[in-house]
Amino acid sequence: MSGIAGVIANDSARYSLFWSCMDHLEMPEGWRKEHLIGGDWCGARNTLCEITLESGAEWLWFMDDDHAFSRDLLVKLLNHNLPLVVPVCLTRSAPFEPVTFTENLDDSDAPIRKRLALPEQDTDGLVELVAGGSAGMLIHRSVLLSVRRPWFEYGFVSEDLLFCDKAKAEGFSIYCDLSARLGHIANAIVEPVVHEEEWAIGVRIGSVGATTSVVLPIGEKVLV
Repeated sequence: MSGIAGVIANDSARYSLFWSCMDHLEMPEGWRKEHLIGGDWCGARNTLCEITLESGAEWLWFMDDDHAFSRDLLVKLLNHNLPLVVPVCLTRSAPFEPVTFTENLDDSDAPIRKRLALPEQDTDGLVELVAGGSAGMLIHRSVLLSVRRPWFEYGFVSEDLLFCDKAKAEGFSIYCDLSARLGHIANAIVEPVVHEEEWAIGVRIGSVGATTSVVLPIGEKVLV
């Protein structure tokens, strides 16, 4: 088995957490990392697709520099031996919804898509999708050979959803591994606050005009 772990980064020092995850990633035998720093996202993804085919690699795994993940994430996805599989991932900003879609609600060029309803899902296993985000996406070379070029391009929808539409049109199914979770690195402010006349921990995530605030109790173990 051979593959390319394709890393797309806007800045080599953007997130130390991301690079720590990459350094500790469990890489199967025959795999290597290919880093692309800077440039536009579609161009970077297409270049990695070309590198994969030219090298004879069997697999391509995309990872973007605003994500954090467990060291076994790639291996988990590979174990399914599916042409297209993605982990569970949430949007980077509020309301933090899954970037995985289970149904097209219309047949337009830019369809309204139904997001994966996580509360209704098991905590592991596979669920079939109509589209998913590119970060963490594992692609078999057979998909790259079948989908027309350019694989990734800007259009009525984001480049990752358009790629999924192209793959579906060629007869490929897309799956999400519910046990494989991909974190999105967001900017957060942690500060002391007074909530209902008691000290608490305030967490503000997001940008100006789109901030989500969470209040956590002081002194209790919490997952953040």
